[in-house]
Amino acid sequence: MCPCSIAILRCAEILSRQSGSQLWDYLQSAVCLRPAGYNPIVNVASVQDIAMAICAALGNEEQGVFNIPGADTLPPAKLVENFGKASVHIPGPLIAPLYRLRTGVLRTEFRYDLNRARFHLNGVLDGRRAEALLGYTPGTSAWKR
Repeated sequence: MCPCSIAILRCAEILSRQSGSQLWDYLQSAVCLRPAGYNPIVNVASVQDIAMAICAALGNEEQGVFNIPGADTLPPAKLVENFGKASVHIPGPLIAPLYRLRTGVLRTEFRYDLNRARFHLNGVLDGRRAEALLGYTPGTSAWKR
């Protein structure tokens, strides 16, 4: 039997330049393309909150999988607005080719094909287990700069 405690942290996307975040790259465009008819709820985390969650897990003997949500839960339209960007709704099948073109011209890394579900389905983590067992609660907004 191993004397180790294993905790797996399933984190919300860290919204920062340093994290290599796909959403961060998406938000660097002056105009953010969004699929018409969709505005699901997403959850994003700050670097500070994820660091707090890691410290909480390391200083604890709890085991298992822990969802680590961020402090910000909002639809993509609001996230785009918070970053001061324009949002344009276009038919979903046109978005991936347009972002591939953007990637080739501007050398950016956002890929709609990898993020399609994020723009069509809700993505909110239930952090109650992390709060109860690790004492983790998110507290720092990822988008306030």
